[in-house]
Amino acid sequence: DIGCYSLGATAPLKAVESIVCMGASLGMARGASLAGYKYTFGVIGDSTFLHSGLTGLVDAVAAKTPVTFVILDNSIVGMTGCQPTILPSSKFAAVVQGLGVEPEHLHVLASNPANIEANARILAEEAEYRGVSVVILARECLEAFRLRKKKEAIQKSRNHAE
Repeated sequence: DIGCYSLGATAPLKAVESIVCMGASLGMARGASLAGYKYTFGVIGDSTFLHSGLTGLVDAVAAKTPVTFVILDNSIVGMTGCQPTILPSSKFAAVVQGLGVEPEHLHVLASNPANIEANARILAEEAEYRGVSVVILARECLEAFRLRKKKEAIQKSRNHAE
């Protein structure tokens, strides 16, 4: 999908096979699965999922497609100025489950360096599942974090100046 996470397509990661447009990753992953690829992942951001990814998830669930969708939840629209996502992070799992994803194949994980091995293990397990699974990886956007820290430092210096 298109978003700041599509930067992973370039070196050194080269972790992306295709990027088309907002919301395309879920349908493309389903298509790859139907074409015979055993392990297919669709990666989409939280805002893009709400904008145009819901129907791709519904379609995959209805067809019982073996595919793993990864929703990157940073609570903001990072590519357009760090506006808040229209749905709080706490509600994403309920939406996904409401669209038909089985609770045992829905995971909400903290995305941070301390969890890399555990998260990778869950992704590998879900890749083996022959149905729809969703992994929501949650972490504050690093650009938003930097902006927040910068604003806090400016406010702190103003408070000391008064």
